[in-house]
Amino acid sequence: MIPSPLPLELPLHPSTYHRIFGMDPQVAESSTPSADGQKPVHSLASKRQPWLTNLKAKLKGSKPYKYSPLASDCMFRVSTLLPGKEGDKICCNLVNTLLHPAENYVALSYSWGDPRATRVPIVCDGKDIDITPSLAGALRMLRHPTQWRCMWADGLCINQDDDVEKGRQVVVMDKVYEYASEVVVWLGPDPENIASDCFDLIQDTNKYLDALMLLPDGNFEVSAPIDRQRLNSDPSRWAKVIKLTSLSWFQRVWVVQEAALAKRCVLVWGRQQMDFAELCELALLLSVRTDLHIHGNTGALADVFLFAHCTYQNLTTWRTTLPLVEYHQEQMGYFGCSFLHVLDVGRKLQATHGVDRVYAFLGNPLARRSEEDGDPNETIVKPDYSKHELQVYCETAAALIRDPRNAPFVFGFVSHTEEIDIDGRHLPSWVPRWDKPRAGYTLSPSNYWYRAGGEDMRFEAAVQRDASLATRGILIDRIVWTSPVLTIGNLAIDPSGWDETYQLNKAPFIDELWETLVKVSCGLSDSSADVHAKENLRNTFALVLTRSHPEAVTRAHQERLDETSAELSAYCAAMFCVANGSPVPAESEYSAWHYLHEIKYTDEKRLCWTEQGRLGLVPRFTQPGDECWVFFGVRTPMVLRQRADQKRNLVGEAFVHGTMRGELVDQFLEGTVGDQGVVIA
Repeated sequence: MIPSPLPLELPLHPSTYHRIFGMDPQVAESSTPSADGQKPVHSLASKRQPWLTNLKAKLKGSKPYKYSPLASDCMFRVSTLLPGKEGDKICCNLVNTLLHPAENYVALSYSWGDPRATRVPIVCDGKDIDITPSLAGALRMLRHPTQWRCMWADGLCINQDDDVEKGRQVVVMDKVYEYASEVVVWLGPDPENIASDCFDLIQDTNKYLDALMLLPDGNFEVSAPIDRQRLNSDPSRWAKVIKLTSLSWFQRVWVVQEAALAKRCVLVWGRQQMDFAELCELALLLSVRTDLHIHGNTGALADVFLFAHCTYQNLTTWRTTLPLVEYHQEQMGYFGCSFLHVLDVGRKLQATHGVDRVYAFLGNPLARRSEEDGDPNETIVKPDYSKHELQVYCETAAALIRDPRNAPFVFGFVSHTEEIDIDGRHLPSWVPRWDKPRAGYTLSPSNYWYRAGGEDMRFEAAVQRDASLATRGILIDRIVWTSPVLTIGNLAIDPSGWDETYQLNKAPFIDELWETLVKVSCGLSDSSADVHAKENLRNTFALVLTRSHPEAVTRAHQERLDETSAELSAYCAAMFCVANGSPVPAESEYSAWHYLHEIKYTDEKRLCWTEQGRLGLVPRFTQPGDECWVFFGVRTPMVLRQRADQKRNLVGEAFVHGTMRGELVDQFLEGTVGDQGVVIA
């Protein structure tokens, strides 16, 4: 079913109504008498008959449409979509009006599609205007055969040829979607007729898992045993969910905000519809039950929901309509995301303009300036489509460094995808590039217990004229060994994803990694051996791969250590079984899969060993000779590479065992270690 049409009454000021239709709304309603001549008739046809003929005469379209300028930054355009049947040309009106919560319109969210595709002509206010094929399909879906619909779509209601207007409208885009009566997501046609079964599968799975795991107190029992007879795991049906989540809408950066701010958000695929909350609920359920072996390609959506959708603060929202969705929305105080987490979500998404990887999130409340940095009603940067994307990324990073809420986390979101990025040739190495996908996962969510830079220390840094960054820190150690790059494929409990060498030798990567580490540790000096006389290498190995359970703030160290060691053993046993074609024992299956879930965050990282015998987890481009540093107030250590001019380049964030609780800062405060000035270029 397509969404029901909006009410007939148009939310337009009488003067605007008069300008479009040539008469006041009261006159339009009273101008046609009833059959007995005594009382006005309130049918759709009678309301519009006196002026509908004149209006149709304007809709043939002969001249190019010219946008009338918006008088202020508080205005926007709404479109009235005229009724029509399949095959009729799309006809509409555009009205400049005040952006206000009382407006009654549908906001459209859609993927723009291929910018090279031939555009589709429509008629707007009697003039010709060309729109994208995707928008044309969405308007046909929204169009009602007999009723008019008031709607908003960026490709029609914003003058895309006017960079100044685009910049101003970006500032109010959050209100456009928040004030809409609902947001309709047009996913495109459904040529295979699979949408109905796909939506049924999603909703049925949610009903079963929610009922199974939801506890009376509102919490979830994520390890509840599953009756696999009641859970449909047919790969052919789940392939339809994969097709759904692979549609272009889910890859577009602007849709994150558009969906998040909706009162109600409805997915429309072909002629079928489903609440967007249902898909998010499924993504969250599958993210905590990896043991179900259900592949719906929903992992990215779970991250978008947790680190972006939940950070918006609109009071009327679809994020309270289903149990796990609502639970995570209420837990956002625990997650404590910064604006950097929101920007990070956009890395894997597509944007027509590189600057939109920042601008698309400026409607988020976390994008506002801190009181220390200026007016909290202003965004950290102002949209300006005349600027190059790298300039915008650099200005954004400088603004975040000045903001005490974000400054400690900026380094943690640097994720170099090429060796050449480290030398700062195109952009300073400390500036996150939002146009390149992250290599693996960040170690820097603010809810993690890490305090490498001290509990109450404040990070202070100054951006120099050459865009380098001057600060102070403590040199921990130098790296002497790095492992091969860890990948999710080689760590998976499924040999089909392993590199060919491990498949042929029936030798899991985890076993080779452990054996190599043992050899490296045995070749260390006596001082390094003393370190490991105090701590079991196997336990350290188990903890470092899980990043020492960064969310387990209140659990006792020994309890966490015992559980982690047991899970590592279960995981290694499972890997041995699948390598030799044997089934994983049922009693250890959950522990093995849970450990895999924990270590997936090592993807695209390496293990490292330092001169003083510290085991760590470092970025993939780390080399022997690189340095590990702690910066005051920054949660995790950083890997730096010294240059010939004594400046340093940032390689990325690290986990270094024995430093994550602020041990080095404590020694600094005691006077046993010193700090140094450092310039990061």
